[in-house]
Amino acid sequence: MNRGVVGERPGRVEYSLTELGESLEPVIVEMRDWGREHLAAASDEDSSIA
Repeated sequence: MNRGVVGERPGRVEYSLTELGESLEPVIVEMRDWGREHLAAASDEDSSIA
């Protein structure tokens, strides 16, 4: 995570992902897709998620 102070009044801070952080995108997308798939399966079975 990069943190940059923007020279404005009042002071403001902007954050952005580093290249290393951006490299996690495929992992996060796969986890999202897994969650959606299993949430749908749990809903289809009319069961609760613990």
